[in-house]
Amino acid sequence: MDVMDYVPHTQHAAYEDHVNSGKASTQARRVFIVIKYGAYHPTNREIAKALRMEPGTVSARRKELMQENKITEAGVRRCTISKRMVKTWRACW
Repeated sequence: MDVMDYVPHTQHAAYEDHVNSGKASTQARRVFIVIKYGAYHPTNREIAKALRMEPGTVSARRKELMQENKITEAGVRRCTISKRMVKTWRACW
């Protein structure tokens, strides 16, 4: 059984609507811009704060950017928001 079998059908439909509307693509571009042109290698929560997005939304867009080989892990440091040691991100080019 696939993990997606456990996700309600309504969530699948909502995700498809989100992608088809172009919102996910716009969000991904905004996340990429913060990662590429920001003053430092940001964490997910720092990106979320800068863009006024939910951390889960940032995480989803960041994963897509990683799959497209547009960003990669930059290292680990203490997040200025969560105060925890977390991964940071940088553009591949």
